[in-house]
Amino acid sequence: MRKIYKTLSLIMVVLTIAILASCKAPKENKLPDLYGNTRAQIEKKLEGLDITYSFHFTKDIIESSLDLDQFKYYGDNLQAGDIVEPGAHIRIFTTVLPLTIDRLDEVTMDFTLEENQSFIDTGKGKVKLLRAVDGDTAHFTDLYASDQSDNVIKVRFLGIDTPESTYEVDPWGKAASNFTSRILNNAREIILEAEGAEYDSYGRRLAYVWVDGKLLNLLLVQEAYSNSTAPLSSKYGNIMMEVANEVRKTGRRFYGETDPDYKYN
Repeated sequence: MRKIYKTLSLIMVVLTIAILASCKAPKENKLPDLYGNTRAQIEKKLEGLDITYSFHFTKDIIESSLDLDQFKYYGDNLQAGDIVEPGAHIRIFTTVLPLTIDRLDEVTMDFTLEENQSFIDTGKGKVKLLRAVDGDTAHFTDLYASDQSDNVIKVRFLGIDTPESTYEVDPWGKAASNFTSRILNNAREIILEAEGAEYDSYGRRLAYVWVDGKLLNLLLVQEAYSNSTAPLSSKYGNIMMEVANEVRKTGRRFYGETDPDYKYN
């Protein structure tokens, strides 16, 4: 009988311990202090919490590279140290991200020019800058056109659409215009390459613009001054769309960053 009581007592002790263990308070979902952390660092700090989260960009003006990819605040008025329910969804706001993609070397001119080849006459040719108009438009002279009395080319760059900067001004329009002007005015060699339709609805020639062997159209997408409007069936459509999709993730310039030089309403 004593053995039976002893066995029952042992069973009760084991059951009591098991019950107490099952009633142990769950681990607290305390939000950590993320001040100064990048998105990669934030992801590591949140690994142990029973939450889901999403990243969002703030409208902070970026004054230096040190301001990029920095935690700013939790959404919904949450603060570091707050306890949240298991499974809660947390919004995390950071500044925009650095531009790190560089795929310019993946595209090269797959054609050679004959001596004194004219763009106006053949759709490919070396030209001289007359003036940069805005981010995606410039005027050139074709020194080798058969008709030298009509050798000025007003060019709309293929596959891009930078913000407006002339009659109307959009955020990042002036910055895109200044960027294009700087590239073209410092160029040693400019070559135009046509594809598809010869003119746009304003009578401007459509062309890819090669500056010292680099495709300026792609560079403007890569630097977040424009999205890609090139159809995938076009010559450089795939890479321009791929680059645009990657750059969009940074939130930079064209993709929502606050333009410090634009007067918002």
